[in-house]
Amino acid sequence: GKKGGKPLDEKRRGELSTIQLGARFKRATALMDEKKYEDAAKLFIQAVDDDPKVEFADKALNNAAFCYQQAFRFESAIKLYERLFTQYPQSPLADTSVFLVGFSAEKAFDFDKAIDRYELLVDKYVQSPKRADALFNLAHALERLQRYSEAQKAYVHYAQTFPDKEDAPAMLFTGALVAERTKNWKQEIADLTDYVRRFKRNEKEKERIVLAYLKIGLAF
Repeated sequence: GKKGGKPLDEKRRGELSTIQLGARFKRATALMDEKKYEDAAKLFIQAVDDDPKVEFADKALNNAAFCYQQAFRFESAIKLYERLFTQYPQSPLADTSVFLVGFSAEKAFDFDKAIDRYELLVDKYVQSPKRADALFNLAHALERLQRYSEAQKAYVHYAQTFPDKEDAPAMLFTGALVAERTKNWKQEIADLTDYVRRFKRNEKEKERIVLAYLKIGLAF
């Protein structure tokens, strides 16, 4: 009789599997382009579930999350962004996924979760282009929850880390106002003195500089 074919070795089986997963990724991308978001998301997720080590796993999760956003399934999208940065922390998409979880949580009025995620991004992804936005949002979310001591630190941290940003003076000044609100006069004076030192030559800050000197005098 005819001889049976040789069994596939591990490497060959792996190559076939990768080709099949790649084809599924392409099909999912085509569905996404056709705006068939639910179907696309399922295929992207299946590809990762079948082989979590496949080279495009992080991109597939990111695309699936995007699809769920487009389908207004925000909770599902958040879970996938969480999965992305948890399973693939070294991915170039990880920092953006952390930010989007924080942003989505904030929109859903889950400020504790938003703060947690923004802090993670600020502390862990120091090179991230999203870091300034995360720190900005973190400061405001902390203030909204009346966690004034932490909010004050976040406002000042922003101004000191991104001194060339246009809103840096306003952030540092706001930090001082938060300290004033909690009657922490020593901190208010320190922040206002720092503000004056950094921005006294900034033409746009003229009025606020005068106010800062006035507040320093009142705080003593």
